[in-house]
Amino acid sequence: MLENKRRTMQENNMLPSHGSAFTGQAKRSVKALARRILTALIMTGALTGFVSLVASSPEAVRAGSAAPQMEGTWRVTSTIADGPPPFSALYSFSAGGTLQETDETQLLTPSAGPALGTWTKVGSNQYAFTWESYLFDFASDSPAGRLQVRGVVTITGKDTYTAVDQFAFYDTDGNITFSGCATEEATRMTVEPVTSCPGPSQSVRHVDGRSRPAKGWKN
Repeated sequence: MLENKRRTMQENNMLPSHGSAFTGQAKRSVKALARRILTALIMTGALTGFVSLVASSPEAVRAGSAAPQMEGTWRVTSTIADGPPPFSALYSFSAGGTLQETDETQLLTPSAGPALGTWTKVGSNQYAFTWESYLFDFASDSPAGRLQVRGVVTITGKDTYTAVDQFAFYDTDGNITFSGCATEEATRMTVEPVTSCPGPSQSVRHVDGRSRPAKGWKN
């Protein structure tokens, strides 16, 4: 009786056979699970590869670069609130977050040296910057302090921006001697084509009315 029951269980794959540690049903379950895992891994790899391909496609690169860019040199018109007439400046924003500035007021008294600063992105189309320059008084032949300007730029187009600034003049002891606010309107400087220049054998007319051979800046 017991032998018949054992034979029946073996025939129904309910007992180990030929030294196997799993029943027939268990084997089928393990194989099915392995196939599901393998299929999932293949699908995951294919999806990852597809996403990587799309992200690196020219269209994706162009879309990522469509955001307003701060890098470059800008022609700026600065207007001080309740101050002198607007004046022109040049801002150069470099990759990595450095900034250089020069403007029409730097030769006034006190004279300002080169302006150096830093900038960073603070929004989808907004950037913040800070720059400083040393001041010098030629009348007394001595340092006169420094100027600091802080601002927030809003990109309004591919090649335009507006900004709101705060500025402060400091004496050599670090005390603020004058401060205020200003606004900026800027357009990006672009490469302009060369039109026509006199050749080596051509002549140019000078203010005295006489023609002289063209020899560059030394005419």
